[in-house]
Amino acid sequence: MSAHDPSTDAAHGEPGDAPIPAADPSGLTDLPARYDPHAAARTWQAAWDAADAFVADPEAPGEAFSIVIPPPNITGRLHMGHALNNTMQDVLCRYKRMDGYNVLWVPGT
Repeated sequence: MSAHDPSTDAAHGEPGDAPIPAADPSGLTDLPARYDPHAAARTWQAAWDAADAFVADPEAPGEAFSIVIPPPNITGRLHMGHALNNTMQDVLCRYKRMDGYNVLWVPGT
């Protein structure tokens, strides 16, 4: 059995989509002592932008499907309900994409 090569995965899991580059495993021994979200954002945002990961294609085949993300919580306090809501949106969008829909979901607010 051959090993899975994540660099061949498509951005949206569909044939013909631009691949999102996989993280370089050779740098795993040089992990910093603390996570730097700004460095991670710079790295991944560039890869996602290059792959048009958050760009809808209205001409793509399949019926359109989108989820409207609700407004932020008025109290400003995040709780498990927020995590459940985002998880359910993710599951529904993945299911619809596998069912042939032209899906756009941009998480976060």
